[in-house]
Amino acid sequence: MLTIITPTFNSRDRLNSAIQSVLGQSSPHWELIICPDDALDYSDLLSIDGRIKVVPSNLIASGPAMARNRGLNHASGNAVAYLDDDDQFTRNYVEESLRALQSTNAILFPTTYIDDSEKIARVVGQRSESLTIDQFAVELGSLHVVANRAYFPYWHDFFAEDVIHTCETIDKLGGQIKVSHRAGYFARIRIGSICSSSRDIDSSYKVLTTTEFTSLSKNGNSRIQKLFQFRQYMNALFSANAGQEDYNFFISNIDTTIHYENFSKKI
Repeated sequence: MLTIITPTFNSRDRLNSAIQSVLGQSSPHWELIICPDDALDYSDLLSIDGRIKVVPSNLIASGPAMARNRGLNHASGNAVAYLDDDDQFTRNYVEESLRALQSTNAILFPTTYIDDSEKIARVVGQRSESLTIDQFAVELGSLHVVANRAYFPYWHDFFAEDVIHTCETIDKLGGQIKVSHRAGYFARIRIGSICSSSRDIDSSYKVLTTTEFTSLSKNGNSRIQKLFQFRQYMNALFSANAGQEDYNFFISNIDTTIHYENFSKKI
């Protein structure tokens, strides 16, 4: 069974869409754990399907990492995935996750970024059958880990916690993770999101370029620090050239591999 963890914060309309994408899965072998991070009552969700659980908490605005970790503590599946409250899975996501995890301990599926008009900005992770941390750095986006429970890390309460989570999993697997193109994850671009439109996240990236994570190997720490240095580099380019354009549309129109090569020569 696949446990799906969904943190939520003041987003009931979009949460319903995420829930529907789980209810419509081709495989019935899942449980969905809703992790509220606000003061709202979500108990009505329990009547939708017996596989839906709600993890109540008196913590408010603790952040997505802490909310997800509360859900992970209640996971009963032998495999774990996560779905943000404004995102969706393809219909075969659970089926393909469970299939893949029979022969590997963790997997990624490509992430398609879409805006509210359903326009596709870009697809992250579509170019490779596997990724190292360096290759993940070039993608400049998020990829959501699906893993057997023993290989699924807790989240760190940092900026870009989803990126750290993916890198930690890659490191735990020995430096490389498989990418399956048999299913996909749809991430909603949120207007005003700090990762899609803010010009003032350099300081957050700077902290991560010097942070040592005890859960990562020495090489893993070196690689993730370089990843966030590259994000600093690209964020500066975005700030200087993008105008009011969303970051994801900006990235879709440039060759990130060439930029990574140029960046690597400078450090």
